[in-house]
Amino acid sequence: MSLNNLERLKDLEHIFKGEYYQLAEKKYIDTSDNSEVLTIYSKAQAKNRTDFSLVFIPGWGTPILGWDEFLLEASKYFDLYYLETREMKSSILSKDSKYDIDRFSTDLQEVIENFGLDMNHTIVYGSSFGALVFAHALAKKKINPYLSFLSGPTGKIQMPPFIKYALHIFPPSFFNIFAPFGRWWIRKVKSSSPQQTERYLSIIDNADPPKWKKIGKHLSHNTFWDVYEDIDSRVIVIDESEDKLHESQNTQRIANSISNSKYIDLKTNDITHSKIAIDTIRKELSTLYKSNKLKGRNSL
Repeated sequence: MSLNNLERLKDLEHIFKGEYYQLAEKKYIDTSDNSEVLTIYSKAQAKNRTDFSLVFIPGWGTPILGWDEFLLEASKYFDLYYLETREMKSSILSKDSKYDIDRFSTDLQEVIENFGLDMNHTIVYGSSFGALVFAHALAKKKINPYLSFLSGPTGKIQMPPFIKYALHIFPPSFFNIFAPFGRWWIRKVKSSSPQQTERYLSIIDNADPPKWKKIGKHLSHNTFWDVYEDIDSRVIVIDESEDKLHESQNTQRIANSISNSKYIDLKTNDITHSKIAIDTIRKELSTLYKSNKLKGRNSL
C-alpha cells in the first residue's frame, strides 16, 4: 500500500473501529475508471477453515464496526474479503470516476479479479445496498459464485427522504443542516432496536457528503427491482421480517422474482449482523455441498 494511502487510513481511524479491522489486512484496489476502493481481508484460521472464500459488502455508507461480530465469526471459517464501496470516505475518486450501479458492480468484479478468487470456491454476502450491488453483478454475469446470500435486499437506496432530495438541490456543505432530521428519522421511524439505531446513526455521522451528492444523483431516485429478475444463479434471500427499514414484503417480492432462490427469515436486523447469520451461511453451504451439487449448477 502506498504511503499516501496509509496516511489516508490513519486520518480515518475514528471510523475504522472494531476488533476485526485491527486484525485484518488492508489493500486499495485500482479500478478501471481511475479510482481506488479499499478491501479489508483476512485468511481463515487453519483449524476451522473451509474451502471457500467469502466476499462481503455492507449497506450504504455503513462503517465496519457495526459488522464486527459477523466478521470475526466469518473470519474463523472463510478467507474473508470486505469491500468498502465508493460512497465511503475511504474511496479515492478521480475526475474519471463514475457513480451508477453498473460502476459499483464493476468495482466488485475488479476486486474479485485482483485477488484471483476461484468462483467455484467463493460465496458472496451482501446486506441492503450491498445486496443490490451483488444482484447487479449476478444479473450482468460479471460474477458467478458458488452461492450468493442477499440479506435485506432492496430495489432502491434507503436514506431519509429529505436528505435524498437535498442531495440534488443543495451543496454538500448543507448536509450538516439536514443531518439532525436524518437522525430523527432513524430513531423514530426506521429502527427496531437500540443496537440498530446506533449502527444507522453511525452512517449519518460518518457520511462523505460530496460523494453522497455525486452518487446520490445517479442512484437515489432510481429503482432496481427488475435487476433481480435477471439472476439465474443460486441465491439465498434472507428476510428481516420484524425490521422497519427492510420491509418484508419487498424481500419476499425479490425472492419470488429470482428463479433459483431459497427464502430464509432471520427476523431481525440484529440477528443478520450476528454469529447466527454465519451459522446460517455455514448450514446452507454444507447442505448444498453435501448434496453433491458442486459438480453442476442445479437448482437449490
